[in-house]
Amino acid sequence: MKIFGEFFENKNDLYEVINVSTPTLSKNFHVIKIEEKYGWAWIVVQNNESEFEIRYSSCMFDASILIKFLAKIINLEDDAILGFDNEGSSPILYAKTIDNDNIRLIFMSDYEIYNAFCNDEVDDYKLTDFKIECDLIINKKYLLEEFYNILYPFTNSYNFEESYYPEFNLENGKKYLNQIKKYIDK
Repeated sequence: MKIFGEFFENKNDLYEVINVSTPTLSKNFHVIKIEEKYGWAWIVVQNNESEFEIRYSSCMFDASILIKFLAKIINLEDDAILGFDNEGSSPILYAKTIDNDNIRLIFMSDYEIYNAFCNDEVDDYKLTDFKIECDLIINKKYLLEEFYNILYPFTNSYNFEESYYPEFNLENGKKYLNQIKKYIDK
């Protein structure tokens, strides 16, 4: 397993979550937008009839790591996991190759359980308590194009002066976006 970003949980718990979830075929997957304000960023994604957000702290998490993770999907041989830093909560993207053209993509979050933990409503929680927001089989090229169409303008117009202490290696972001673009254009 290739690990990107923040990840402190037990791999066995991850596989337990993955093994009880059933992927669906992608029919209507769209990356709607990415926004960043005051040290917080969120990516809005629509999957079939549901919509969810991938949220992270732009002060703590380098967006170029997300772009690198997406670029690694091009030639993904094993499974890969990306742990976002959302200042306490740690949402996760998981990808696994199905065949040359398709991957399994899972996004799971601990937003709700983390809030319950912060409000002393639960004593502790682990990865098996995360909510699976989406689990789908999707064409790699389509998936990468959806993210590219949002991340390319975001990266190329990134304004460090308006961001709140951002963690963003712009050079790496552009490098990985170029790799994704070459793959999409093949």
